[in-house]
Order: sequence, then structure tokens, then C-alpha cells
Amino acid sequence: MNILFRIVLLFLLAKHCQQTPIVETTESFDEEFVETTTQAHIVEKTKDEIIADLHNKLNNMRRHVAAFKSKSKADAEKVLSLSDLIVAYESQIDSKTAIIEKQEEHIKKLNSSVNSYRSIFMQKELEITDLQIKTKSDASNIKDYLKQISNYRDQLKLSQASSCVPFGNSTGIKLLHLPGGEPFYAPCESRLKQGFGWTVIQRRLDGSVNFYRDWNDYRKGFGDLSGEFFIGLDKLHRMTSNEPHEFLIYYQRFTNDISRYYRFDTFLIGNETEEYLLKEIGNPACESYCDNPMIRNVGMKFTTYDRDNDNFFWQNCAKECKGAWWFDSCSGSKPFTHLNGRYEDTITNRNVRGIFFKDFQPLKYVQMMIRPINSAIN
Repeated sequence: MNILFRIVLLFLLAKHCQQTPIVETTESFDEEFVETTTQAHIVEKTKDEIIADLHNKLNNMRRHVAAFKSKSKADAEKVLSLSDLIVAYESQIDSKTAIIEKQEEHIKKLNSSVNSYRSIFMQKELEITDLQIKTKSDASNIKDYLKQISNYRDQLKLSQASSCVPFGNSTGIKLLHLPGGEPFYAPCESRLKQGFGWTVIQRRLDGSVNFYRDWNDYRKGFGDLSGEFFIGLDKLHRMTSNEPHEFLIYYQRFTNDISRYYRFDTFLIGNETEEYLLKEIGNPACESYCDNPMIRNVGMKFTTYDRDNDNFFWQNCAKECKGAWWFDSCSGSKPFTHLNGRYEDTITNRNVRGIFFKDFQPLKYVQMMIRPINSAIN
């Protein structure tokens, strides 16, 4: 401490010597010495406090420095960790940026494609609108064409009809096409309660046509299709052998004006080699009790005056009965059916030369008809 005091004293003396002339130094030395001594005592008194305070501050500074170093070290570690994390994020950002750039490029291409497709779509919409307008017009034309096609189909169907059924409710003479020969005309009847589509194969109504004919005439057919006629055995065979047919007989007697009918569920004849054998005549149906008036005709060949195929061995029944038929015998036993006999309104001495059905009461009117079974409308 003496050393410190001495230093302070010398400092004050040096300062005084610089500022005061030598004359004045001797006079004021005592006053300054007293003042300096006082200040030295004050300095010596507080220096311990100052030193202690400085030591405290120094320790505080050391603690702050140590804490700062520790915090700096931790912060450095965090900074290092954050730097690594930043590097990783920057790497990811670079990767994502590259991906985004690619996606943006792809989006640009897609936008370009979309614009191109939009342009195409707008063009297609215009084309569709044009097509819709054209379609409406074409639909109308197609409807007309379909109607024409339907008409042509109907005409074609009718032009190739093998029976009267395709002609529906039309009644009249129609052209039929059947296998095994040329097309031919036949009357169609559709006004009956038994339905439409019946083909008339024989008609007797006034005696205007002679039915006492030879084999060739009966084979080909004869008469007036709008009046009395026989369709022909050859045509009848072609029709019934082409598909199954049913058989209908409409008749009226001279004794009253009532028309009656017999309907058989099958009808089939053979060809000329078989001499037009009546192969089938099915079960009958009629208004009341129905026996079978043609039971004796089933299994018989056709007989004309020049071709004797009946079972009456000493006589030709076609000659005897003045007609032609599938005769069993030409006796007067019942039931007796012969629809191609001579047109007569009376009968004497059991004459078998008239037109008979079931018994020997001559018929005023008779019509034989057939129709395909599978297409029949009842």
C-alpha cells in the first residue's frame, strides 16, 4: 500500500511541477501536500473496497464468461445440428424443386394437350351437331326405308307363300309356291268362323262344270277358280306333303238353307306313283254329333273312269257314280261320301250319281278346303 501511496504522491508532484512556476512552488507546497495527504488517506481507505468489488466483478465476469462459453458451445452444437438439418432440407428442396420443375413441364405439356383436345372436342361437337341434324333426317329416311323394306318383305313373303295363311284376312285367288313344280293359283278363303288362311281345293255350286273326267284332268286340275273347280291331285299332294294340313268341308243341302261343316284335324294324300292314295283323314269336328263320313275312304287310291282303283271288283265306281273319288265301293251303304258326283237336286231309285256327304241327300253347295296346321289361326 505504501508503494501505491508513493505512486499517487509522485503523480501529483509531477503534475504540479508542470503547471506551477518554481517561485510559486515553495509557497503553495504545504497546502497541496496537506490536500494530497488527505486524498491519499481517502484512496487508501477505499482501495480495499475497490479491489474487493473488482474481485467480485471479475468473478462475476468469469462466471458470465463460463456460462457464455457453455451456452456458446451448446449454441454451436445446435447451429451445427441445424446446419446439418438445413443441408438435408436444402437437399430435399433441391430434389423437390427438380420434381416440381418436371411436374411443371409435364403440366405445360398436359395443358398443351388439353388445349389441343379442347380444340378437337369443339370441332367434334360441331361435327356431332351436324351429325345429329343429319341423323334426324336419316332417321326419317330410315323409317321410310324400313317401311318400304317391310312392304317388300311382305311382298316377298307373299310372292313365296306356300299356303293362304300369309295372306291373312285377304280372300281371293292367290299365287302359291310349292316344292316339286311350278307356282299355281288357288282361291283363299278367310271369311269363315274357323279363321283365315284356308286354301279352297274344290267347289260345287251350280253344275256349270263337268266333273266326270279322266285321270289326267284330275291330276292337273280343271274348272273356274272363281266358280266350280278341282285344284288337281298333283297340287293337292304337293301342298299336303309339304307340311301337315287340316281339312274342312262346308256344305248345304237342297232341303234347307243351313250351311254346315265338318273339320278334320289331318289330311294327306300320296303322289301319282301311289295313285294319290288318301293316307290320312283325321278326327272330325262339327256342330253336333260327329261320326266320320269319310272313314271308308281312308287308305283308298283315287279312281277315275279310266283308272279303276276301288274295291268294287266287277265295276268301276267312277263310271257308276259319274265322277271320281277315293272310292271303297260304289254301293249304297252308309256312310257314303262322293263330292265329285253329278250335280242333281233329286235322287231316284237310290241313284248314287249325285253329290253326297254322309248319306244320300244330294248337296246344293259344297266346298273343300285345307290349311297348314302349324300356322292355323282358330
